[in-house]
Amino acid sequence: FNAVQDYEMEKARELHKKIFPVSIQIKSSNWASRVKAAINLQGRDVGLARSPMMPLSNEEKQVMMSVLKAAGVL
Repeated sequence: FNAVQDYEMEKARELHKKIFPVSIQIKSSNWASRVKAAINLQGRDVGLARSPMMPLSNEEKQVMMSVLKAAGVL
Protein backbone atom coordinates (compact mmCIF):
# COMPACT_ATOMS: atom_id res chain seq x y z
CA PHE A 1 0.00 0.00 0.00
CA ASN A 2 2.73 2.44 0.97
CA ALA A 3 4.72 1.72 -2.18
CA VAL A 4 1.68 2.45 -4.35
CA GLN A 5 0.88 5.60 -2.39
CA ASP A 6 4.48 6.73 -2.90
CA TYR A 7 4.28 5.92 -6.66
CA GLU A 8 6.97 3.24 -6.28
CA MET A 9 5.28 0.88 -8.72
CA GLU A 10 8.25 -1.43 -9.28
CA LYS A 11 8.61 -1.94 -5.53
CA ALA A 12 4.85 -2.54 -5.27
CA ARG A 13 5.02 -5.16 -8.05
CA GLU A 14 7.90 -6.97 -6.36
CA LEU A 15 6.08 -7.03 -3.02
CA HIS A 16 2.95 -8.30 -4.75
CA LYS A 17 4.92 -11.10 -6.42
CA LYS A 18 6.28 -12.17 -3.02
CA ILE A 19 2.97 -12.21 -1.17
CA PHE A 20 0.60 -13.42 -3.92
CA PRO A 21 1.49 -17.15 -3.50
CA VAL A 22 0.58 -16.85 0.19
CA SER A 23 -2.78 -15.39 -0.78
CA ILE A 24 -3.40 -18.25 -3.22
CA GLN A 25 -2.58 -20.81 -0.52
CA ILE A 26 -4.85 -19.20 2.05
CA LYS A 27 -7.75 -18.73 -0.36
CA SER A 28 -7.74 -22.41 -1.34
CA SER A 29 -10.29 -24.78 0.13
CA ASN A 30 -10.37 -25.16 3.90
CA TRP A 31 -9.26 -21.54 4.33
CA ALA A 32 -9.83 -21.38 8.10
CA SER A 33 -7.38 -24.23 8.66
CA ARG A 34 -4.94 -22.64 6.21
CA VAL A 35 -4.98 -19.30 8.03
CA LYS A 36 -4.46 -20.99 11.39
CA ALA A 37 -1.68 -23.20 9.98
CA ALA A 38 0.11 -20.14 8.59
CA ILE A 39 -0.09 -18.38 11.95
CA ASN A 40 1.02 -21.52 13.81
CA LEU A 41 3.98 -21.91 11.45
CA GLN A 42 5.05 -18.40 12.40
CA GLY A 43 5.32 -19.56 16.01
CA ARG A 44 2.10 -18.05 17.32
CA ASP A 45 -0.04 -20.87 18.67
CA VAL A 46 -3.66 -20.32 17.69
CA GLY A 47 -4.64 -23.98 17.68
CA LEU A 48 -6.62 -25.72 14.98
CA ALA A 49 -9.76 -24.67 13.16
CA ARG A 50 -12.94 -26.07 14.67
CA SER A 51 -14.93 -28.89 13.17
CA PRO A 52 -15.95 -29.49 10.42
CA MET A 53 -12.70 -27.96 9.14
CA MET A 54 -9.92 -30.53 8.92
CA PRO A 55 -6.28 -29.78 9.79
CA LEU A 56 -3.85 -29.47 6.89
CA SER A 57 -1.99 -32.57 5.83
CA ASN A 58 1.78 -32.66 6.26
CA GLU A 59 2.15 -32.05 2.52
CA GLU A 60 -0.15 -29.01 2.67
CA LYS A 61 1.81 -27.67 5.66
CA GLN A 62 5.06 -28.06 3.73
CA VAL A 63 3.64 -26.08 0.80
CA MET A 64 2.40 -23.38 3.19
CA MET A 65 5.81 -23.24 4.86
CA SER A 66 7.49 -22.93 1.48
CA VAL A 67 5.37 -19.98 0.33
CA LEU A 68 5.71 -18.24 3.72
CA LYS A 69 9.50 -18.60 3.53
CA ALA A 70 9.55 -17.30 -0.04
CA ALA A 71 7.47 -14.30 1.08
CA GLY A 72 9.94 -13.61 3.88
CA VAL A 73 7.49 -14.05 6.74
CA LEU A 74 9.08 -17.20 8.18
